[in-house]
Amino acid sequence: MKSKPEEIRRLESELCRIRNVHHASILLDEDGEIRQVDLLSDTKRPPRPIVRDVEAILRRWGVEIDHRRIGVVQMEDPPGEAAASPLHVVSSSASGRHRTRIQIGAVHTTTSGGVFVAEVELNVGPFEAAPGRAEGPALDPASCVDVVARAALEAVRNLLQPQYEIRLCSVQADRQAGVPLVTVVVDFGRGREFHRLAGTAIEHGSLYETTVYACLDALNRPLERAEYRDLLVQDEGPALELYSWRAASS
Repeated sequence: MKSKPEEIRRLESELCRIRNVHHASILLDEDGEIRQVDLLSDTKRPPRPIVRDVEAILRRWGVEIDHRRIGVVQMEDPPGEAAASPLHVVSSSASGRHRTRIQIGAVHTTTSGGVFVAEVELNVGPFEAAPGRAEGPALDPASCVDVVARAALEAVRNLLQPQYEIRLCSVQADRQAGVPLVTVVVDFGRGREFHRLAGTAIEHGSLYETTVYACLDALNRPLERAEYRDLLVQDEGPALELYSWRAASS
């Protein structure tokens, strides 16, 4: 949709009506098409559902953009009420700042029309809900772990600098000595340097959550040395009250 300035202003005003959103900014490309949407919200609501609300409003306006072009910056206090806080961009080279272990935020699965869809959200430090998505034929649950593993690895890749690659070699749900477990084998690296890694997790929670844990187990050591995408965080205090969120490209 090629947009006029007045249409953009109306759309920005409608986006500001989304719950917990205080400001919206729409950027256009040289052809007048919507290239990027940036939002400012408080921290009372996670970024992911806010992005879904934005997608719904854009569709109503006849606009379809990749969800990775929608960014959310969250502040603890509404604009105008918070005291100015020193900010800095923490890059992966800042020692120790990104060494927090990656944790599972959520694992969502749906089946429709014979298609199984998995979406995995991961948390690391102040960065929440980095999404990874994959789909495949809706077979039995054990067969669908391959789809979940691919979604989990995409979510990990979305946390890292773009030069990294993660390739799923195999995933298997099995029982050993009467214990249900999931084993994952992946290739991880950048440039010409790749390493084959394996991870295993004993089933706890759902089979699909266990699959994500197995993926993280395989990548645990190399992720301690990996370079993450830059994050915007508070410079003071133990609580990270401001961060930016954008679904990164795969």
